[in-house]
Amino acid sequence: AKHNLSSIAIRIGAFEFADRHELTNARDLSAWLSPRDAVQLLQLSVEVEGVQHLIAHGISNNRFKRLDLSETTRVLGYRPVD
Repeated sequence: AKHNLSSIAIRIGAFEFADRHELTNARDLSAWLSPRDAVQLLQLSVEVEGVQHLIAHGISNNRFKRLDLSETTRVLGYRPVD
């Protein structure tokens, strides 16, 4: 990398405040990212060192997870709580 720039792209499934939207089906829930988990993911993305490029998956922890969180967890230490 000529300028030693790094980038982390966060692939957000679906972000809505719970009080404004009811997660009524598995499809909605499978992509949901809670505000609390979003803050954690953004903070980890800003503070991580030694990452040249990453596409991080942004969803909360639920049984219907649409995206694989293993690389996001391994590289950033992301541990969704909702």
